[in-house]
This record gives sequence, C-alpha cells and structure tokens, in this order.
Amino acid sequence: MAEEIIGLDIGTSSLKAVALKVSGKSYRVRSMSIVTNPIGRVMSDSNAEQDKLVAQIKTLIKNLQPESNKIRVGLAENQVFTRVISVPVLSESELSSAIRWEAEQHIPVPISEVQLDYTVLSRPAKGVREGSMEVLLVAAKQETVNRFADMMSFVGLEVIGIEPGLLASSRCFSLNGDTPLLLANIGATTSDFAIISEKRLNLTYSVPMAGVALTRSIESNLGLAAMQAEEYKRAYGIDPRLMEGKVRAGLMPVFSAIMSEAKKAINAFETTKRNKKVQQVVLSGGSALMPGISAETASQLGVSEVVLINPFQGLELNPGLKVPAEATVYSVAIGLAMGV
Repeated sequence: MAEEIIGLDIGTSSLKAVALKVSGKSYRVRSMSIVTNPIGRVMSDSNAEQDKLVAQIKTLIKNLQPESNKIRVGLAENQVFTRVISVPVLSESELSSAIRWEAEQHIPVPISEVQLDYTVLSRPAKGVREGSMEVLLVAAKQETVNRFADMMSFVGLEVIGIEPGLLASSRCFSLNGDTPLLLANIGATTSDFAIISEKRLNLTYSVPMAGVALTRSIESNLGLAAMQAEEYKRAYGIDPRLMEGKVRAGLMPVFSAIMSEAKKAINAFETTKRNKKVQQVVLSGGSALMPGISAETASQLGVSEVVLINPFQGLELNPGLKVPAEATVYSVAIGLAMGV
C-alpha cells in the first residue's frame, strides 16, 4: 500500500511542498504548492517573524490538502556540516561505535551539540579488512533540528526526516554510469554545489551569492528598479542574443563569480580524485531558468554537458496535475518526499 510523505523546502524566497505517494520505488505526485516566504529567511529569532513563517507554512500545507501528516524537511547547506572522511575498514557495528570519535576530528562544533548521521560511500570487497573506506558525515546543530521540529509541530505535522537540500535533490535525476558530475543549485541567496561520483554525494560547497545578487547586479549596472531587473533576469538572462547582450553584461560580474566558486568545488574533487574528471553539470533552483545559462556554464566550467534538472521525470502525476513551467524549483521538495 502506498504511503504519503510530504517534502518541504523552506527557501529564503519561497516555500515549496509536495505530497508524494510512495510505494517501493514508485512515486506519484498527489499535490504540490508554492508560496512566497514572508520573512526572507529560513528561520528567525524574532517571535513575530517566526509566527509569520509558521502561518505561511500552514497556508502551504492547506493548499496541499495532505492525506498524511508525515513530513521530511530540507536544511540549507549553511545549516549543515558535511564531510567525506576515510576510515579503516570496519564492520557496521564497529563503525557505529567509532563514528562519533571520527566526527569530532572533522565537525567544527562540539559533537554533543549536533545531530549526527552517516552513510558509507565505499568499502573494499566483503571480507577484506585491508585498505580504507569512505564515509559521508552529515551533522546539524541540535538546536536547529529542534526548532524545525517545533515549527512542524505547530502546523500539526510529524517530522520523520531532516536532511540537506542537495542530498535530497540528488535523488531527482538518473545517474548514467559512474562519471562524476556537479549538481549546482542557484537559489535566491545561496548557490550550493555538490559533486556526485559513483552515484553518491562526495563533496558539498556553498556560497552566499545567487539570484538576489544577480538581480542587484542588473540594477546597478543598468540602472533599473528591482522589480524590472528581476523581470529582465528571467526574460533575457545571459543569452548574448537577447537585448543586444545588455542584460548579459549586467549579470556577468556576479554570474562569473558564482562560476568561479563552482570551479573551486570541481578542483577540490579532482585534486583528491586525480583519475576522475567532472564532465557534466546538473542545474537546479530558480535562477537556473535564466536564458543562456547552460551554454555559459559549460563554457566557464569547461564541461561537455549542462542539463536542467527535471524532478518530475519518472514520476506519476495525479489526474489534473501538470508539470509546472518552473519544475526545477521543486527538486528539493520532491527529493525529500522520496526519502532514502
């Protein structure tokens, strides 16, 4: 029997949610909704702002009309510590016992203050005790996890999972072979990058520069008001053929800076994995919809293929539902609902 899970992505610009019927590896989208974020941040120390955010989440969930109260929530990359570490070959029980000590060497806050999870990325063949194994550590401050759980409780929802948005997004596309790729989520206030190799998350990297900075770049370079600059970004992007390339020129200082940060993620991976090269980029996030972004990304990063994520690919939709024009913005919510 299919189980319904809600995936909730709290972004600084908007809140996205999907109600997904899950049966094994089969998924059916029953409903989806998107609303603006009234406070422009994922949580706030101000009670008044936090109340506004909770009220908007209630509206979002009401739009979904869910048949279940089970929810998985995404964390922004700057709220999560992720590290890929190398450890001696251990059994599952040995690793479970040793993981907190290992984490203390890599997580920059006291382990007593975080909620810790891990995934084995690679290990030698069964029975082989020589060599080492790679483990992905994921940690979030317990205070952050508790605050999200409290928010969902106010809405009448039961949190069954909290995880990084990039990890969730990585479930939303088919991986062809073991060729490493870069997943780039260009949101409103942050650009998040992940290297996926051998069908697993290997490295994450985040910078506080994304859609809002791109819009402001147009404002300052072309002398436009904020609303018009946002419209120009969406309509003309960085395609040199549109508007005589004027919008592109206004965007390029910030876009090139974002690409420079993406290149750092690629270089960090290729330095440690000298026999592997990143040749594909998968784009997600609202700013990934800009005209001309695929060609410019390929040129600046020196990769052979750039594709826009379609999180609805391979999913069934309830009668009457259609894949939205801005499908990519649902990648985190859908990946969360799909779960592990």
